[in-house]
Amino acid sequence: MDEVIYYKGCIFLVHNSQLREDVLQASHDSPFSGYQGFKKTYMAVRERFTWKGLKGECEACQRNKGELIYPARLLQSLPIPEGKWESISMDFITGLPIV
Repeated sequence: MDEVIYYKGCIFLVHNSQLREDVLQASHDSPFSGYQGFKKTYMAVRERFTWKGLKGECEACQRNKGELIYPARLLQSLPIPEGKWESISMDFITGLPIV
């Protein structure tokens, strides 16, 4: 088989191999495993198979992978008002998902 290279117990798939598509589809659509997120799916495929660009090849994983965001900075406390209703503040939460 020209599409597969066996080395140290791992199966390397060549660039234009149809087996790549089959492996990715099986890892996402299997009734036994299902899609368990990017990292678990990647590690499950990586146990037996590998190829150049494996991490970035699956479109479904790329769409569902969480974004890398930096943690928020420390909050700044508001000054304590001298009297009632001297200062009113409000925080707006934006960017919530539509359910």
